[in-house]
Amino acid sequence: MRLGTQTVTRLGRSGESTADDDFGNPVPGAPGADLVISGCSVQPGNGSELVDNRDAVTTLFTVWAPPSDVLETDAIRYDGTVYAVDGQIERWRVGRMAHDVIRLKAVAG
Repeated sequence: MRLGTQTVTRLGRSGESTADDDFGNPVPGAPGADLVISGCSVQPGNGSELVDNRDAVTTLFTVWAPPSDVLETDAIRYDGTVYAVDGQIERWRVGRMAHDVIRLKAVAG
């Protein structure tokens, strides 16, 4: 399904988890390959700027993508910037309208 004309890249994730860290998150193994996801619609969200003791800018995007294997722990590159997945991925599986909604977040500063 094609939802738009933009492309995002899920950066190569580490291999299967062999243990958990102190917070219960899987500790990755060997690196994997990048996954290019085309047919996306990437729309800007509300960003913010924090100037209390430091300058920090938060940039947000929402991606409507064809069904994929993107996980909440993945990093996504869009338009030359690497973003973290922000929150849980919404996986809509409704026949021909199946898609994923992925929220991206980058903090600079």
